Amino acid sequence: MTLSQGEIAAVLGVILPVFIGFIKQEHFPNAWNALIAVAVYIVVGVVAVAFSGNSFDINNILPSVGTFAAAGTIAYQLFWKNFEQTTVSP
Repeated sequence: MTLSQGEIAAVLGVILPVFIGFIKQEHFPNAWNALIAVAVYIVVGVVAVAFSGNSFDINNILPSVGTFAAAGTIAYQLFWKNFEQTTVSP
């Protein structure tokens, strides 16, 4: 079974909010934290295109970045955001 570039981007996009959560800081302004998330999605999207063997052009980079960003944002809003609020402190 092989996964397409879009399927891999969707799966990794669901996991990326956890990684982004380690980078973001509570004392940073919301705009900085949003910029960090966008930067991570762009970097991972560009790296995915570079490793996929597809031509390195805007027609391949934008869909890859878009898929990572969409999957990550949806996963964060539906799962990770609520997970952070429901964790129990010792």
